[in-house]
Amino acid sequence: MDAFISRIHHLVLPGLTLGLSSTAIFMRYMRSEMLDIKGSDFIRTARAKGVGSKSVLYKHTLRNALIPIVTLLGMEIGMLLSGAFIVETVFNYPGIGTLFLSGMANRDYPVIMAVNLLIGLSVLIGNLLADIFYAVIDPRIRLD
Repeated sequence: MDAFISRIHHLVLPGLTLGLSSTAIFMRYMRSEMLDIKGSDFIRTARAKGVGSKSVLYKHTLRNALIPIVTLLGMEIGMLLSGAFIVETVFNYPGIGTLFLSGMANRDYPVIMAVNLLIGLSVLIGNLLADIFYAVIDPRIRLD
């Protein structure tokens, strides 16, 4: 149990570095989308019908504001993996980034190609998940 707590303790700073790097971008997009949607006709109509302010905020405004955020999150999965290379190098943490950099230094082409393949697959999986979550967030979007 002590080894597990020690590992979690040493993952806090790299995790915060990876997680907080794009938080400002998501917050800015979310704020912009919420302000755009708050002035829409369907929000005004929902308020005129007597729907509570929390319900309008969470069910109507937030749900429609999440559509562009899901797009960003889908692309962020691949960027997190490639950003992990830098974080692993800075914190001297053994991982795929260290493997990639040592492969580049030693001209180990199969390792370089495998890591590039993993990054490409993570981008594809992120985009696939974004498309699936579109249907969850907005029922008007159908997966045919």
